[in-house]
Amino acid sequence: MRYLDTHQMWPLFGRQNNFREFAMKNMKPEIFITWNVALRNLFLITLLFLLTPAYVLAQDPIITPGETPIIQEAIEQQAENQEEESDYTDLIAELEHLTYNPIKINNATFDEIKQLFFLNDIQITNLLEYRNTFGEILTLYELAYIDGFDREVIELIAPFITFSKDGTGQRLNAKQLFRYGKNQLFIRSQRLLETQKGYLPIEDSLLAANPGLRYPGNPFRLYTRYAFNYRNRIRWGITAEKDPGEEFFKGSAKNGFDFYSAFFYLRGDKWLRDIVVGDYHLQFGQGLTLWTTPTFGKTVDVSMARKISRGVRPSSSVNENQFLRGAAATFGYNRFTITTFVSHKKLDATIRLTDTASNKPLVVSTLQTSGYHRTPSELANRRSLSETIFGGRAQLIGSRYQVGTTFYRLEYDAMLQPMPQLYNQFYFSGKANHVAGADFLYLFRKGQLFGEISRSASGGTGIVAGTTFSPATRLMMSAIYRKFDKNFQNYYAAPFSESGLGSGEEGLYIGMLFYVSPSVTLRGYTDMFQFRWLRYRVNAPSRGREYLGELSYRISRQAEVNVRYRFKQREGSITSNDFITQLRPYERQNLRVHFQYQAFRTITLRNRVEWTLNTSEEYSRKQGYMMYQDVIWKPSTKWAYSARFALFDTDTYDERIYAYENDVLYAFSVPAYYYKGSRVYLLIRWQAMQNLDFWLKASQTWYSNTKVIGSGLDEIAGNTRSEIKLQLRYKF
Repeated sequence: MRYLDTHQMWPLFGRQNNFREFAMKNMKPEIFITWNVALRNLFLITLLFLLTPAYVLAQDPIITPGETPIIQEAIEQQAENQEEESDYTDLIAELEHLTYNPIKINNATFDEIKQLFFLNDIQITNLLEYRNTFGEILTLYELAYIDGFDREVIELIAPFITFSKDGTGQRLNAKQLFRYGKNQLFIRSQRLLETQKGYLPIEDSLLAANPGLRYPGNPFRLYTRYAFNYRNRIRWGITAEKDPGEEFFKGSAKNGFDFYSAFFYLRGDKWLRDIVVGDYHLQFGQGLTLWTTPTFGKTVDVSMARKISRGVRPSSSVNENQFLRGAAATFGYNRFTITTFVSHKKLDATIRLTDTASNKPLVVSTLQTSGYHRTPSELANRRSLSETIFGGRAQLIGSRYQVGTTFYRLEYDAMLQPMPQLYNQFYFSGKANHVAGADFLYLFRKGQLFGEISRSASGGTGIVAGTTFSPATRLMMSAIYRKFDKNFQNYYAAPFSESGLGSGEEGLYIGMLFYVSPSVTLRGYTDMFQFRWLRYRVNAPSRGREYLGELSYRISRQAEVNVRYRFKQREGSITSNDFITQLRPYERQNLRVHFQYQAFRTITLRNRVEWTLNTSEEYSRKQGYMMYQDVIWKPSTKWAYSARFALFDTDTYDERIYAYENDVLYAFSVPAYYYKGSRVYLLIRWQAMQNLDFWLKASQTWYSNTKVIGSGLDEIAGNTRSEIKLQLRYKF
């Protein structure tokens, strides 16, 4: 069984909210008129969909990994916490591969099941023990008898598992490889429809005098990716990307795309466990010593508090800095494994001092992570710093425990020396660094203990320790303590933290999940943290706290409502005079009401209303709101539609509200809603043939209180920002 028929088992949908009455009472006339017209058009589109011949409704709807609710919520909250774009291509690629090569749950090993990263070690262990005790698991319904597998978990893993044992134990050979291997080719193009300042015409003489006034390339973002997969055991792929404004097959990009990435990956089953050549990622322990992929921080799902490491993994993302390039391999004997790795690549960095004789950088001040290579200054910093990394890991895995130790050394070919500031006094400075750490995991009857300790060459230490346990059948608790010295220096760290930097922070997180009844779920967390040293724009040690609570109520088999409240307080600087700096608390509150309703078998309606309030001791209260209506229609395996109309009104940018929106496969969109206006998008997927898919996404954001959007060369003269995105996937 590959997919879960949600209309028969446990649908996850909610009741439609009455936006019209709310809008008439609370909106200004011009906003309400715009909203009313757009909603009417959206209703007509929905009505047109309903008039489609009924025979298409008899087919199964399309299921894609990006539609998994737990992934959407985690990405949404990550965008709000870190306020920077992350590429989760590798994360979704792993799940997408499993939809075509599902895990054979009746004979899969612990490591194979761990590919479902949203399952924790307790759940995996309970599943293996149940299988050993009672034999083969026959259906999805039987999973409900296993501790830790509630309705939500079963719905989550259903598309990625199978109960068949066919094809197990097959040896690798060339005939099987090319007969059953799956190839995919992606081609994507996107651009803004409005003309940004960097693409406007300019006189040749003026451009020659100052080349930084215009972008040399066209405004298209181009992406292409080829991937091969044989039963998730042999994989290879090539990825290429060009950003807007970068040249293409000319000038600074004579080889075509600005960024290329490739890999070959093999998963063995005896002494050779994993090997990858090319671009790859490493995930060890709790992310304190070595973790090179984007990772989720605090989420409303307490089971995701502990990081599930997956060791060596190939990279297919377009993040031009956060990856390793070289080779890595994991060897094992029984329960003992050893991983070795080496990497060498070029990084973007701001050059401070250059050797006049060789024209090579001697000192760089900052590592650039944007990946843009358009203007002369960006091109001058392009791949100006060489980075070499090598190291290894040893790990012992028992039936109820896991211990490991990791070491790596990093070397640059130039001195990294940040511009001196008080807040970055303890940042890494030099040409070489090394980090060593040890981690552990222990499973007991109703929970787990886990942790990691790490030390950098500077002598700074980081510690993460936590537990997840279930004191009662309907209750799950999680607690994580972390403490990072201010001189703990590790660029490739991604531990559980508030700042994401992994230095100068101490905190305690406590999370809870309580099934009040079969239809009511209560979850939330509290996090108390403090920073031992100055931070950017915070000129003194500071502290903060955060509380989040969410109540989910399943009204019926077709309807569900979620109410979430979040409170967060952090201290910031206030300068009373030229010599004395004081701190003041900044408080932010969010209240969200989210409805889902399955109006028909293939039509889902989603409504959300969110309100935010910012307060401080010095300034008056500032607030904002956002509301949207989603219509998701999946009439068949050939067609899928998703549309949204959103309204927002915030006093300033600080009250921005983030909301995840559906996008083409392997692309992610979590726009920030701020100022005053509306946003609308339409996403269409068409499976033209069995092996050929097309995606089209058109979106537009309209602002009612501004005539200029953006700044610098990205400035748009006007109050609309429109984007169109087209993607093709060919499978062969």
